[in-house]
Amino acid sequence: MKKCNAEIRITTALFPVGANFNSAPKLIRIEVRGNPPQKWTEEIVLPVGELSVKSLKSRCPLLNFGISNRAADEMLMEQLQEGLQIGKIAKGYSFHEVGAIRFPDGSLRFLRGTELYPDFSTDSYNFPPEITGIRLAPAPKGFNVDSCANCLLTAPAQVLLVLAFVLLTSVRSLVLDEGVALQAVLYIVGGQGLGKTTLATRIAGIYQNERKQPAAIVQAGSTKAAIEDMLLTHRDQPVIVDDLCLSAGQEVERKRRELGAYLIRLGALSLIHDSEPTTPHDISDAVLSLQKKR
Repeated sequence: MKKCNAEIRITTALFPVGANFNSAPKLIRIEVRGNPPQKWTEEIVLPVGELSVKSLKSRCPLLNFGISNRAADEMLMEQLQEGLQIGKIAKGYSFHEVGAIRFPDGSLRFLRGTELYPDFSTDSYNFPPEITGIRLAPAPKGFNVDSCANCLLTAPAQVLLVLAFVLLTSVRSLVLDEGVALQAVLYIVGGQGLGKTTLATRIAGIYQNERKQPAAIVQAGSTKAAIEDMLLTHRDQPVIVDDLCLSAGQEVERKRRELGAYLIRLGALSLIHDSEPTTPHDISDAVLSLQKKR
């Protein structure tokens, strides 16, 4: 754009996983570089339908096209269409959830935050902010496969049950794709100070956030909406609800018991009568493996 104070280049067309690259992209990635002597750079990701001067200026206030908005919009659309036709614009995928993902070529990969396992592709990717901070927690110091195997052979049944639940959770979406309605809530029950939270976080809390703290853990005092948002974000990952136990206050205790009953309903995918929640009194933690639809 000759009269613009910056170079505007559409670099990547992003498609939903499974979409044909010959179809219309869902998002586009745009690189904006200030012309000399100004030196500034912005990378902008927009839905295709929002490709306009107005959208670019709202995200990049320094931008000045120097021509009418209508003319600039036409030039942007022409650049997109021509770039897609001649292959000047790279093509890639835009993800909206973590977990097991089957690609158009039939390959199966697992997305954890911005890390794809295995990643043998040269395609470009885009990740929304809500999942970029999720990471697999690093292995503890001194960890090796042999010691892990020996530990499992001597581990108590409670540990193996939680581990089995977590492993099943990691492939739950694949099980659902096969028509098996796998929904589950695992409760860890016991008296105070017996290590219920430790057991849940050591085995089920295998993911970290950007602050390197355990991710996918919410307190029993959280709202239903907060827990549902967590379930949406952490697909194919266990979500831990901590301290779902008796409280000193009757009102707090009532709300937590109602939350426990709500979790059971989510896990069973069926409605039960709300008049008397049936959550056991000594439950402290719940580890969820649920499918929440967007």
